[in-house]
Amino acid sequence: MFRMAVINFPKTYGDARVENACAKAISLNSVSYTTLKNILKNGQDTQPATTNTDAETPTPYHENLRVGEWE
Repeated sequence: MFRMAVINFPKTYGDARVENACAKAISLNSVSYTTLKNILKNGQDTQPATTNTDAETPTPYHENLRVGEWE
């Protein structure tokens, strides 16, 4: 049943959206019927992918932040 439901997604959402949803699910390491259904239902496949991780995001400056004291 799972396979048939996923195969029918393009009839409702179109091939391009399903491809984008699959790519997003793979990037989230969560490839399941529920994930695909929610991505499509909520339009997350049309949102640009976010590639920033916390490690790549610089810490904002704050006066109480100790920068360089331990180096």
